[in-house]
Amino acid sequence: MFYLGIDIGKRNHEVGLINHAGDLVGKTLRFKSTKAGSDQLLKFINQHQLTPDDVAVGMEVTGHYRLSVFSFLKHLVTKNLLWRCITENYVPEARHMV
Repeated sequence: MFYLGIDIGKRNHEVGLINHAGDLVGKTLRFKSTKAGSDQLLKFINQHQLTPDDVAVGMEVTGHYRLSVFSFLKHLVTKNLLWRCITENYVPEARHMV
């Protein structure tokens, strides 16, 4: 199992990956909140051969800035639209995904 953590920012986000032992896998990636940034995130996911079955995604709930990343990840998956995206319990769109 892997854990993909995403730090959400206004213009840039940062993603890192750790394994089940809590060890950092590779380097973190800083990407912009743009289409090109989404492409970089997808490349990062593919580079590490991550699938919905072996990864849990956690992201910071920072106002509306998380919505583009959340939506992008949600649409990547065909299997019940589930990336086990973990956010705060207060976020309605994440409640059914935990």
